[in-house]
Amino acid sequence: MQLAHPASPYRLEFDPRLMEDAVQLGIGGHAQETEFHQERERIYEIGDEEKRDKRFSELHQQWFVRLDLAHAVERALGDYPLLKRDTRSCRVMFAVFSKQEGADLYGSSPATIVIKLRPCHLLDTSTLLAFLRHEFMHLHDILDPCFAYQLELPQSEVGPTYDNLIRERYRILWDTWIDGRLFRQGRASADVKQRRQAEFKATFSMLGEGWEAKFSQWFNWPVHRHEDLLAFALHPVSEHSQDSPQQIQTGRCPLCRFPSFDLQDGRGLSPQTVQEIVADFPDWSSDQGLCRQCSDLYQARELSRSAEAALPGIGRIRLEQG
Repeated sequence: MQLAHPASPYRLEFDPRLMEDAVQLGIGGHAQETEFHQERERIYEIGDEEKRDKRFSELHQQWFVRLDLAHAVERALGDYPLLKRDTRSCRVMFAVFSKQEGADLYGSSPATIVIKLRPCHLLDTSTLLAFLRHEFMHLHDILDPCFAYQLELPQSEVGPTYDNLIRERYRILWDTWIDGRLFRQGRASADVKQRRQAEFKATFSMLGEGWEAKFSQWFNWPVHRHEDLLAFALHPVSEHSQDSPQQIQTGRCPLCRFPSFDLQDGRGLSPQTVQEIVADFPDWSSDQGLCRQCSDLYQARELSRSAEAALPGIGRIRLEQG
């Protein structure tokens, strides 16, 4: 289905399957539900299968418009003139699961916006509008030459696991900046700031008590660029920054080899935990330190072994099962 815009040749297209399922969901309890089902029943009288299928498709298109199920998508597009200027069309496709939902750009010169949505999402205009505004802000930044977006982030020497960590930091920074702009425009929910604060604090815990000031910088600052997000994702704490927590030790964990902004003093570990580490890393000594994640992992292993020793039946059951 194509919805025409009289002022421009821009095309907004909806997947027929998405329209059909959305109409079937939206018509339930509607004042015109009986009328819809009567029209639908009459189509079954058409003998020619091809003509019958075409008429079903036309029926769902007509009721999709009558139920105004395209409203949130049209309104969100209207909030971003740059998207309509720099893309050729917008296609709204069917999504089965919520994790498949989102918006992206495909092709080039100009690109096409592709949105994937579950049918039920089209029935909740306010929730869908907030979702699309956030997604479209991503696309707006990608198309904005001032942001200078780069599709690929540089790979590190550490490996793909660390690269995923950097991508996750980058994502959270970008989402924080996007929701900050939407919040100031009155286009985000009242609780979005608290949700982004919790996410930011957990991700950038290496900032210590300075996390809140940094969060405000990202949430409230009107202009950032791709290179700003990437630089902070790679180095949240600068050794030369005056506002960096002085107690933070930076370096690479001698166990997992990940860069860390919070190396722990290994001399504070119990002898049992030290033994666990040395068993896996014979060259390690407590004065080398280790990252918080490795410290938690080995201390948890010690607790697990202590619990097993206190309950000898566990070991016996394992032997019998083996």
